[in-house]
Amino acid sequence: MAKFNYKENNSWGNIGWLGSDAYYTFWGDLFARKLAGYFQHKTILDIGAGTGRVWDEAFRLGLEPKELHLIDPALNISRDLSAKPEITAYKTTIDNVQGLHGDVAVFKQSIHHVYDAIGLDLFDAVQCPLFINFSMPLDTEWPLSPALMEKYKPSVLDVESIVKQSSKIIKSTFAVSYPVKIKRDDWCLMLKQRFISTLHDCDDCFLEKEILWVEKNQPDILEFNDTIECTIFLKR
Repeated sequence: MAKFNYKENNSWGNIGWLGSDAYYTFWGDLFARKLAGYFQHKTILDIGAGTGRVWDEAFRLGLEPKELHLIDPALNISRDLSAKPEITAYKTTIDNVQGLHGDVAVFKQSIHHVYDAIGLDLFDAVQCPLFINFSMPLDTEWPLSPALMEKYKPSVLDVESIVKQSSKIIKSTFAVSYPVKIKRDDWCLMLKQRFISTLHDCDDCFLEKEILWVEKNQPDILEFNDTIECTIFLKR
């Protein structure tokens, strides 16, 4: 069986609550208001930008960056977003973008991909004095079977250790949570589309067992919090 290629399967980030208007309004509000001091009138490098949709919402809520560079090997932004003069799009990996500088680099659940590829060299590839990283927590409320949890937990990157190894300084940390209410069938669809990177290496047999576990052990409607941890760190 061929390995799942997330670069050719962009639907994994657009289903369930991950594709809802409410979810992007939630993130747009976070970027345009709580994090406005880091973003407003600044040059931003978004590493792992995906569809860039969160920025559409942030702009709608009043955010005005000086420049916004969107970088992703599977970049798929809207025509309206790509037409904005302050935006530059790069359908590539960060190590292929040479000489790019900014005020702040943002990783939205993407730093593990970059770290797996180039290790601590990512901080040479990303020339910014400030970094804002969003990652999944070690303990999640998602309805994962024991078998999937066993695969998930080792995949969670210890961002604080990486920051210390790179001689950066942690400025602040906080968590944000999005309340999820989803049909069990829709959750199973998210699993089939391998919506988290932990599932990218799982074969169809593993996914079938996971879905059977969900159907046997979970209610028709699932309710939980999708929590993301934020770490803001800077150069010395």
